[in-house]
Parts: sequence; structure tokens; C-alpha cells
Amino acid sequence: MNSVVAILIPFFAVIACGFMAARLNVLSKEGIGGLNAFVYYVALPALLFRVTAARPPAAIADFAFIGACAFADLALYGLGFIVARRAFRTSLADAAFCGLSASMANIAYLAIPLAIAFFGEDAAVPLMLCIIVDQTLLVPLTLVLVEAGKARERHTGAILRDILGNLASNPLLLGIAAGIAASAADVPIAGPFEGFVRLLAAAVAPCALFAVGATLVDRPSRAELAGAAAVSAMKLFLHPLAFWLAATFLFGVSAFAATVGVFAAAMPVSKTAFILAHNFKVRVAGTASAIVVSTVVSLVSVSVFAAILVSR
Repeated sequence: MNSVVAILIPFFAVIACGFMAARLNVLSKEGIGGLNAFVYYVALPALLFRVTAARPPAAIADFAFIGACAFADLALYGLGFIVARRAFRTSLADAAFCGLSASMANIAYLAIPLAIAFFGEDAAVPLMLCIIVDQTLLVPLTLVLVEAGKARERHTGAILRDILGNLASNPLLLGIAAGIAASAADVPIAGPFEGFVRLLAAAVAPCALFAVGATLVDRPSRAELAGAAAVSAMKLFLHPLAFWLAATFLFGVSAFAATVGVFAAAMPVSKTAFILAHNFKVRVAGTASAIVVSTVVSLVSVSVFAAILVSR
């Protein structure tokens, strides 16, 4: 337990620095946006490229883990969707974002730096698979449901083009694809280029955690708290349970990958959910509230999960 606390304290300290910088207006909203853009479009793709390029494609193709991840994601998406529709009487589009918030974890900004600190750089491989599943399964599903909920008169082809365009321009998927291509072609990553990629990848942890802290300044309104609390409970506690059940009893995932997968599923709501909500102008305040509430609670819950998983 002491080792877990020793690892977590520096991470929480960086989050606290981000919070204070935003609270004291040292970092403006435009500055926060720029920091997020650097992490999402530059540093994280570099890290994912570095991880995948250093491993043979066969070592990355863990179909059992992919199956467990997809099962848990869809189970929580469905639960969040149903709760939103039945308990909170939301629209189809709003319910889609409740499902997305309950099932998409903050892999990029929290799981990657924390899991690598606890489990080593090999943990980045299953986390990369989580990103692939989230971006190729949950995001397209949400886009389809939002279009259906808004009753737009759009052809299926137009919706499909939006989905493919989203996938083709996703910087995280592009980083992974470039790494797999480099690995398959046996391209050596060495010299100044390797130093360049390593330098960018090293920026992920401090910049991502600082950005997470800055987002906690925005307080959820009372009207959004009930929905945010429900989504947070599903995301932080039921999602890791669903992944553990799927990994253990349905797909036979290896012990190491299962541990990393449970840890990843225990992360708070992904910032990607807010980006999509903002783009579609659907449940923007509710999604932002779910991110803030789940992130605050996760400072405790993730510490507990880390202590349990590391001691196994």
C-alpha cells in the first residue's frame, strides 16, 4: 500500500497544480485548450507509435482482450442508455451520450500515465487496444444514435462518411496505425528520430495530468448532479466489474492484460465524450458534469483499485 501511495502522490500533485493554475487564472481557457491539443494531437500519438513500433504485430493482436473490452463497453453503454431513457426520461440522443459516458474511460489522460507507472510500459499495449475498441465501436454507435435521435433526413451514406472521416482523422488511431506499419516493415526506430519520439512521449504524463486538474475547476450544476452521479457510479464501479467478469469467465484473458484492463475500466469518464457532445451540441452540460464528478471520485476509487491490483 505504501508503494502505491508513493507512486500516486506525484501524479495527484500534478493534477492539483493544474487545478490551482486554472483556479487562479494562471492558465486561461485558451491555454487549457492548447495544452489539451498538444497532448491529444502530438504527445499521445507519439507515445502510441513508440509502443507499437517496438513490438511485433503478433504481440499486439490480443483478440481475447479485445473481446472482453468490447463486451464490457457494450454492456455499460446499454446500461447507461437504458437508465437515461427509463429513469431520467431523456431523448434518444441524450441517452446515447449517457451510454458513452458510462462506457468510455479516460485512457489517454489518466490510464496511460498511471498504468505505465504501476505496471510498466508493457501496460501500454492493452491500453492501446482499449483505445481502438472505444474509437471504432463506441464513437460510431453514438454517432448513429444521435443522428437517429435528431431525426435528421440524412442518407446512410452521409452518416457512414462521417464515421469513416472521424476514424481516418483520429490522431490516436493514426499513431497506432503508423506504429504497426513501422513494426510490420521492420523499420528501425533509432538515432535522432527515436530521441524525438521519446521526448514527445515523455510529455504525456505531466501535460495530461495537468490538463485533467485544470478541468476540475468547472463545477457541475445541481440540476445535473443526479445524472452525473448515476453515470459516475456505473463508470467507476460497474465498468471494471463487467470487464473482470468478461475477461475471467468469457474470454480467458491473460492475468497481466486482465489486470491492466480492469484498471483502465476503473478510470473516470473520457474527455472524448465531452468533445463529441460539444460538436453535436447534445447533453454538453451533463457530459461535462459526469467528467468532473467521476474524476473527483476517481481520485479515491482509483487509489483503491491500484492498491488491490498491484498487490495481486
